[in-house]
Amino acid sequence: MHAGSVVAKLNLGEFYLDGYQGGWKAPAEIHRRWLEQSVGAAPLVRNIHQPEWMKNINVILELWGMRKHQPKPHHTFDDMMERLKQWKNIHPPAQTLVYLPGYANHGIDSGAPDYAPSEYLGGAGKFKKLMALARDLGYRVMLHTNVLAMSFTHPLYRNFKKHQVVDVFDRPQCWGLDIDGDWLAEPYFAYINPGVKAWGDLMEGVIGGLMRNYHPDAFFLDQTLLAFNVSRGPNFLSGMKKHIRRMQLAFPDTLFAGEGFHEQVAGTVPMAQIHGLDSVTEVHGMDGARAWRRIHPVSAYLFGGFTRFVAHLLTRHPSDPLFARQEAAYARLGVVPALCLYDRSQPMHGPAVRKMLSRAKSLPREE
Repeated sequence: MHAGSVVAKLNLGEFYLDGYQGGWKAPAEIHRRWLEQSVGAAPLVRNIHQPEWMKNINVILELWGMRKHQPKPHHTFDDMMERLKQWKNIHPPAQTLVYLPGYANHGIDSGAPDYAPSEYLGGAGKFKKLMALARDLGYRVMLHTNVLAMSFTHPLYRNFKKHQVVDVFDRPQCWGLDIDGDWLAEPYFAYINPGVKAWGDLMEGVIGGLMRNYHPDAFFLDQTLLAFNVSRGPNFLSGMKKHIRRMQLAFPDTLFAGEGFHEQVAGTVPMAQIHGLDSVTEVHGMDGARAWRRIHPVSAYLFGGFTRFVAHLLTRHPSDPLFARQEAAYARLGVVPALCLYDRSQPMHGPAVRKMLSRAKSLPREE
Protein backbone atom coordinates (compact mmCIF):
# COMPACT_ATOMS: atom_id res chain seq x y z
CA MET A 1 0.00 0.00 0.00
CA HIS A 2 1.41 3.41 -0.97
CA ALA A 3 0.83 6.80 0.58
CA GLY A 4 -2.60 8.15 -0.23
CA SER A 5 -4.21 4.77 -0.80
CA VAL A 6 -7.91 4.53 -0.05
CA VAL A 7 -9.10 1.36 1.63
CA ALA A 8 -12.78 0.42 1.38
CA LYS A 9 -14.27 -1.55 4.26
CA LEU A 10 -17.73 -3.08 4.05
CA ASN A 11 -19.61 -3.45 7.31
CA LEU A 12 -22.68 -5.67 7.17
CA GLY A 13 -25.63 -5.40 9.53
CA GLU A 14 -29.30 -6.23 9.77
CA PHE A 15 -32.11 -3.68 9.91
CA TYR A 16 -35.67 -4.58 10.79
CA LEU A 17 -38.54 -2.35 9.73
CA ASP A 18 -42.08 -2.72 10.98
CA GLY A 19 -45.30 -0.77 11.11
CA TYR A 20 -47.30 0.12 14.19
CA GLN A 21 -50.81 1.22 14.98
CA GLY A 22 -51.58 3.85 17.56
CA GLY A 23 -49.13 6.54 16.46
CA TRP A 24 -45.49 7.09 17.32
CA LYS A 25 -46.01 6.37 21.04
CA ALA A 26 -46.55 2.66 20.36
CA PRO A 27 -43.01 1.90 19.09
CA ALA A 28 -41.53 4.45 21.52
CA GLU A 29 -43.07 2.55 24.43
CA ILE A 30 -41.65 -0.73 23.11
CA HIS A 31 -38.22 0.84 22.84
CA ARG A 32 -38.48 2.29 26.35
CA ARG A 33 -39.29 -1.13 27.80
CA TRP A 34 -36.38 -2.58 25.82
CA LEU A 35 -34.08 -0.02 27.44
CA GLU A 36 -35.04 -1.20 30.90
CA GLN A 37 -34.61 -4.87 30.01
CA SER A 38 -31.50 -4.89 27.80
CA VAL A 39 -29.49 -1.85 28.89
CA GLY A 40 -30.51 -2.13 32.52
CA ALA A 41 -31.74 1.46 32.63
CA ALA A 42 -33.53 2.14 35.90
CA PRO A 43 -36.48 4.54 35.66
CA LEU A 44 -35.98 7.81 37.49
CA VAL A 45 -38.38 6.80 40.27
CA ARG A 46 -36.04 3.88 41.07
CA ASN A 47 -32.75 5.70 40.49
CA ILE A 48 -30.95 5.62 43.84
CA HIS A 49 -28.64 8.44 42.69
CA GLN A 50 -31.46 10.99 42.63
CA PRO A 51 -31.19 13.03 45.85
CA GLU A 52 -34.48 13.71 47.60
CA TRP A 53 -34.00 17.48 47.31
CA MET A 54 -33.83 17.23 43.50
CA LYS A 55 -37.55 16.45 43.42
CA ASN A 56 -38.29 20.01 44.58
CA ILE A 57 -36.23 21.74 41.88
CA ASN A 58 -38.26 23.55 39.21
CA VAL A 59 -35.86 26.34 38.15
CA ILE A 60 -32.16 26.61 37.31
CA LEU A 61 -30.48 29.90 38.22
CA GLU A 62 -27.31 30.10 36.14
CA LEU A 63 -24.63 32.65 37.07
CA TRP A 64 -21.70 33.09 34.70
CA GLY A 65 -18.32 34.09 36.06
CA MET A 66 -15.45 34.11 33.57
CA ARG A 67 -15.84 33.31 29.87
CA LYS A 68 -12.97 32.18 27.68
CA HIS A 69 -13.38 34.92 25.10
CA GLN A 70 -13.91 37.74 27.62
CA PRO A 71 -11.02 39.20 29.67
CA LYS A 72 -13.22 40.59 32.46
CA PRO A 73 -15.56 38.81 34.91
CA HIS A 74 -19.25 38.69 34.05
CA HIS A 75 -20.03 38.13 37.73
CA THR A 76 -17.54 38.21 40.58
CA PHE A 77 -18.27 36.02 43.58
CA ASP A 78 -19.49 39.16 45.35
CA ASP A 79 -21.88 39.79 42.44
CA MET A 80 -23.15 36.23 42.70
CA MET A 81 -23.85 36.64 46.40
CA GLU A 82 -25.93 39.72 45.65
CA ARG A 83 -27.83 37.80 42.97
CA LEU A 84 -28.69 35.04 45.46
CA LYS A 85 -29.96 37.56 48.00
CA GLN A 86 -32.19 39.14 45.35
CA TRP A 87 -33.47 35.85 43.91
CA LYS A 88 -34.79 34.59 47.25
CA ASN A 89 -37.41 37.35 47.01
CA ILE A 90 -38.40 36.20 43.52
CA HIS A 91 -38.48 32.39 43.78
CA PRO A 92 -38.08 29.93 46.69
CA PRO A 93 -34.42 28.90 47.16
CA ALA A 94 -35.49 25.31 47.97
CA GLN A 95 -36.94 25.07 44.44
CA THR A 96 -33.87 26.62 42.80
CA LEU A 97 -30.72 24.85 41.66
CA VAL A 98 -27.89 27.38 41.37
CA TYR A 99 -25.60 26.37 38.52
CA LEU A 100 -22.15 27.97 38.29
CA PRO A 101 -20.38 27.76 34.93
CA GLY A 102 -17.18 29.75 34.57
CA TYR A 103 -16.41 29.87 38.29
CA ALA A 104 -12.97 28.33 37.72
CA ASN A 105 -9.78 29.71 36.22
CA HIS A 106 -10.49 31.80 33.10
CA GLY A 107 -13.79 30.17 32.17
CA ILE A 108 -15.40 26.84 31.42
CA ASP A 109 -12.80 24.08 30.90
CA SER A 110 -9.96 26.62 30.53
CA GLY A 111 -7.75 24.57 32.86
CA ALA A 112 -9.66 21.29 32.95
CA PRO A 113 -9.58 19.19 35.00
CA ASP A 114 -8.30 21.90 37.32
CA TYR A 115 -11.36 23.64 38.73
CA ALA A 116 -9.78 25.99 41.25
CA PRO A 117 -11.99 29.06 41.85
CA SER A 118 -10.95 31.94 39.63
CA GLU A 119 -8.71 34.60 41.15
CA TYR A 120 -10.36 37.05 38.75
CA LEU A 121 -13.66 36.48 40.55
CA GLY A 122 -12.34 36.70 44.10
CA GLY A 123 -10.41 33.50 44.67
CA ALA A 124 -10.99 30.55 46.96
CA GLY A 125 -11.79 32.64 50.03
CA LYS A 126 -14.67 34.51 48.39
CA PHE A 127 -15.87 31.32 46.75
CA LYS A 128 -16.18 29.67 50.17
CA LYS A 129 -18.26 32.62 51.35
CA LEU A 130 -20.49 32.30 48.29
CA MET A 131 -21.07 28.59 48.92
CA ALA A 132 -21.75 29.18 52.61
CA LEU A 133 -24.25 31.93 51.83
CA ALA A 134 -26.04 29.71 49.32
CA ARG A 135 -26.43 26.99 51.96
CA ASP A 136 -27.61 29.46 54.58
CA LEU A 137 -30.28 30.81 52.22
CA GLY A 138 -31.53 27.31 51.38
CA TYR A 139 -30.16 26.91 47.84
CA ARG A 140 -28.61 23.84 46.26
CA VAL A 141 -25.49 24.50 44.17
CA MET A 142 -24.16 22.66 41.10
CA LEU A 143 -20.57 23.19 39.91
CA HIS A 144 -19.52 22.83 36.30
CA THR A 145 -17.02 20.13 35.33
CA ASN A 146 -16.33 18.17 32.15
CA VAL A 147 -16.53 14.40 32.08
CA LEU A 148 -13.55 13.90 29.74
CA ALA A 149 -11.75 17.24 29.17
CA MET A 150 -8.04 17.83 29.73
CA SER A 151 -6.50 21.05 28.48
CA PHE A 152 -3.34 20.72 26.42
CA THR A 153 -1.54 22.99 28.87
CA HIS A 154 -2.44 20.88 31.92
CA PRO A 155 0.72 19.58 33.65
CA LEU A 156 -0.58 15.99 33.46
CA TYR A 157 -1.46 16.05 29.75
CA ARG A 158 1.80 14.33 28.77
CA ASN A 159 0.85 11.42 31.02
CA PHE A 160 -2.68 11.20 29.63
CA LYS A 161 -1.95 11.84 25.95
CA LYS A 162 -1.80 8.09 25.34
CA HIS A 163 -5.37 7.85 26.67
CA GLN A 164 -6.79 10.52 24.34
CA VAL A 165 -9.85 9.40 22.39
CA VAL A 166 -8.86 8.18 18.91
CA ASP A 167 -11.70 7.43 16.53
CA VAL A 168 -11.98 4.56 14.03
CA PHE A 169 -10.12 6.66 11.45
CA ASP A 170 -7.17 7.06 13.87
CA ARG A 171 -7.93 10.74 14.46
CA PRO A 172 -7.28 12.08 17.98
CA GLN A 173 -10.42 13.82 19.24
CA CYS A 174 -10.60 17.17 20.99
CA TRP A 175 -12.77 20.25 21.43
CA GLY A 176 -12.08 23.17 19.11
CA LEU A 177 -12.69 26.85 19.75
CA ASP A 178 -12.01 29.94 17.68
CA ILE A 179 -9.72 31.67 20.15
CA ASP A 180 -8.01 34.21 17.86
CA GLY A 181 -11.07 35.32 15.89
CA ASP A 182 -10.00 33.98 12.47
CA TRP A 183 -13.17 31.82 12.06
CA LEU A 184 -11.09 28.66 12.40
CA ALA A 185 -11.30 26.50 15.50
CA GLU A 186 -8.09 25.92 17.39
CA PRO A 187 -7.69 22.74 19.50
CA TYR A 188 -8.73 23.75 23.00
CA PHE A 189 -8.73 20.60 25.11
CA ALA A 190 -8.28 16.88 24.55
CA TYR A 191 -10.95 14.22 25.03
CA ILE A 192 -9.62 11.57 27.43
CA ASN A 193 -11.27 8.16 27.21
CA PRO A 194 -13.54 8.01 30.31
CA GLY A 195 -13.11 4.25 30.51
CA VAL A 196 -9.44 4.59 31.48
CA LYS A 197 -8.98 3.77 35.17
CA ALA A 198 -6.29 6.42 35.63
CA TRP A 199 -8.77 9.05 34.43
CA GLY A 200 -11.34 7.87 36.95
CA ASP A 201 -8.69 7.98 39.68
CA LEU A 202 -7.79 11.55 38.75
CA MET A 203 -11.39 12.79 38.53
CA GLU A 204 -12.38 11.14 41.79
CA GLY A 205 -9.55 13.10 43.40
CA VAL A 206 -10.56 16.35 41.68
CA ILE A 207 -14.21 16.08 42.67
CA GLY A 208 -13.26 14.91 46.13
CA GLY A 209 -11.17 18.05 46.60
CA LEU A 210 -14.05 20.28 45.54
CA MET A 211 -16.36 18.43 47.92
CA ARG A 212 -14.02 18.80 50.87
CA ASN A 213 -13.26 22.47 50.27
CA TYR A 214 -16.61 23.88 49.10
CA HIS A 215 -19.37 21.30 49.81
CA PRO A 216 -21.46 21.60 46.62
CA ASP A 217 -24.66 19.60 46.25
CA ALA A 218 -24.20 18.65 42.61
CA PHE A 219 -21.76 18.45 39.72
CA PHE A 220 -22.55 19.01 36.07
CA LEU A 221 -20.65 16.57 33.85
CA ASP A 222 -20.41 18.33 30.51
CA GLN A 223 -20.37 16.32 27.25
CA THR A 224 -21.83 13.05 28.56
CA LEU A 225 -23.76 12.96 25.26
CA LEU A 226 -20.60 12.08 23.29
CA ALA A 227 -20.39 8.62 21.74
CA PHE A 228 -17.27 7.47 19.86
CA ASN A 229 -16.24 4.28 18.15
CA VAL A 230 -12.60 4.16 19.21
CA SER A 231 -9.69 2.44 17.50
CA ARG A 232 -7.75 1.96 20.73
CA GLY A 233 -8.35 1.96 24.46
CA PRO A 234 -11.44 0.87 26.42
CA ASN A 235 -14.92 0.85 24.92
CA PHE A 236 -15.98 4.49 25.06
CA LEU A 237 -19.70 3.99 25.72
CA SER A 238 -19.42 1.42 28.49
CA GLY A 239 -16.48 3.40 29.87
CA MET A 240 -18.60 6.55 30.08
CA LYS A 241 -21.31 4.73 32.01
CA LYS A 242 -18.82 3.11 34.39
CA HIS A 243 -17.09 6.44 34.98
CA ILE A 244 -20.34 8.19 35.93
CA ARG A 245 -21.36 5.35 38.21
CA ARG A 246 -17.93 5.39 39.85
CA MET A 247 -18.39 9.06 40.74
CA GLN A 248 -21.88 8.36 42.07
CA LEU A 249 -20.66 5.53 44.27
CA ALA A 250 -17.73 7.59 45.54
CA PHE A 251 -20.02 10.53 46.41
CA PRO A 252 -23.40 8.90 47.09
CA ASP A 253 -25.25 11.97 48.39
CA THR A 254 -24.29 14.13 45.42
CA LEU A 255 -26.24 14.75 42.22
CA PHE A 256 -24.34 14.16 38.98
CA ALA A 257 -26.11 15.77 36.01
CA GLY A 258 -25.19 15.36 32.36
CA GLU A 259 -25.41 17.11 29.01
CA GLY A 260 -27.77 15.53 26.50
CA PHE A 261 -29.10 12.01 26.66
CA HIS A 262 -28.99 8.75 24.73
CA GLU A 263 -29.61 5.05 25.36
CA GLN A 264 -26.15 4.30 26.70
CA VAL A 265 -26.39 6.75 29.61
CA ALA A 266 -30.03 5.98 30.39
CA GLY A 267 -30.41 5.09 34.03
CA THR A 268 -27.21 6.86 35.08
CA VAL A 269 -27.66 10.65 35.19
CA PRO A 270 -30.95 11.56 36.94
CA MET A 271 -30.80 15.09 35.52
CA ALA A 272 -29.76 16.08 32.00
CA GLN A 273 -29.57 19.33 30.09
CA ILE A 274 -31.41 19.29 26.78
CA HIS A 275 -30.30 21.46 23.89
CA GLY A 276 -32.55 24.28 22.80
CA LEU A 277 -32.67 26.80 20.00
CA ASP A 278 -29.08 27.82 20.70
CA SER A 279 -27.98 24.66 18.89
CA VAL A 280 -30.67 24.55 16.22
CA THR A 281 -30.25 28.09 14.91
CA GLU A 282 -26.49 27.75 14.48
CA VAL A 283 -26.50 24.66 12.24
CA HIS A 284 -24.82 25.70 9.01
CA GLY A 285 -26.95 25.28 5.91
CA MET A 286 -30.17 24.74 7.90
CA ASP A 287 -31.36 28.36 7.98
CA GLY A 288 -34.32 27.78 5.70
CA ALA A 289 -35.21 24.29 6.86
CA ARG A 290 -38.15 25.07 9.12
CA ALA A 291 -39.03 21.41 9.60
CA TRP A 292 -35.68 21.02 11.37
CA ARG A 293 -36.84 23.48 14.01
CA ARG A 294 -40.13 21.83 14.85
CA ILE A 295 -40.04 20.36 18.31
CA HIS A 296 -41.15 16.74 18.45
CA PRO A 297 -41.93 15.17 21.84
CA VAL A 298 -40.64 11.69 21.01
CA SER A 299 -37.28 12.15 22.78
CA ALA A 300 -38.85 13.59 25.91
CA TYR A 301 -41.45 10.79 25.90
CA LEU A 302 -38.83 8.09 25.36
CA PHE A 303 -36.21 9.31 27.83
CA GLY A 304 -38.26 11.41 30.23
CA GLY A 305 -38.91 8.41 32.44
CA PHE A 306 -35.18 8.00 33.02
CA THR A 307 -34.07 11.57 33.74
CA ARG A 308 -35.25 15.08 34.59
CA PHE A 309 -34.69 17.34 31.59
CA VAL A 310 -33.47 20.86 32.35
CA ALA A 311 -32.61 23.80 30.10
CA HIS A 312 -29.20 23.89 28.45
CA LEU A 313 -26.38 26.03 29.83
CA LEU A 314 -26.53 28.27 26.75
CA THR A 315 -30.22 29.08 27.11
CA ARG A 316 -30.92 32.65 26.02
CA HIS A 317 -31.58 35.42 28.51
CA PRO A 318 -35.19 36.75 28.43
CA SER A 319 -33.90 39.95 26.80
CA ASP A 320 -32.82 37.94 23.74
CA PRO A 321 -35.36 37.93 20.85
CA LEU A 322 -35.03 34.14 20.59
CA PHE A 323 -35.85 33.48 24.24
CA ALA A 324 -39.62 33.33 23.69
CA ARG A 325 -39.24 30.65 21.00
CA GLN A 326 -36.79 28.68 23.08
CA GLU A 327 -38.95 28.80 26.20
CA ALA A 328 -42.02 27.78 24.16
CA ALA A 329 -40.11 24.73 22.89
CA TYR A 330 -39.00 23.84 26.41
CA ALA A 331 -42.58 24.24 27.63
CA ARG A 332 -43.83 21.72 25.06
CA LEU A 333 -41.33 19.18 26.33
CA GLY A 334 -41.85 19.85 30.04
CA VAL A 335 -38.24 20.97 30.52
CA VAL A 336 -37.23 22.67 33.77
CA PRO A 337 -36.55 26.30 32.79
CA ALA A 338 -33.36 28.25 33.42
CA LEU A 339 -32.66 31.91 33.98
CA CYS A 340 -29.17 32.29 32.52
CA LEU A 341 -27.41 35.46 33.61
CA TYR A 342 -24.40 36.05 31.40
CA ASP A 343 -23.64 39.52 32.74
CA ARG A 344 -24.16 41.36 36.02
CA SER A 345 -26.23 44.00 34.19
CA GLN A 346 -28.90 41.56 32.95
CA PRO A 347 -32.16 41.84 34.94
CA MET A 348 -33.61 38.98 36.98
CA HIS A 349 -37.20 40.14 36.67
CA GLY A 350 -39.74 41.20 34.06
CA PRO A 351 -42.80 39.76 32.27
CA ALA A 352 -40.85 36.97 30.53
CA VAL A 353 -39.29 35.85 33.80
CA ARG A 354 -42.65 35.90 35.58
CA LYS A 355 -44.20 33.82 32.81
CA MET A 356 -41.32 31.34 32.96
CA LEU A 357 -41.64 31.04 36.75
CA SER A 358 -45.37 30.51 36.44
CA ARG A 359 -44.69 27.56 34.16
CA ALA A 360 -42.04 26.28 36.58
CA LYS A 361 -44.52 26.21 39.43
CA SER A 362 -46.94 24.15 37.33
CA LEU A 363 -44.39 21.41 36.55
CA PRO A 364 -45.22 18.07 38.17
CA ARG A 365 -43.08 17.23 41.17
CA GLU A 366 -41.03 14.05 40.78
CA GLU A 367 -42.11 11.35 43.22
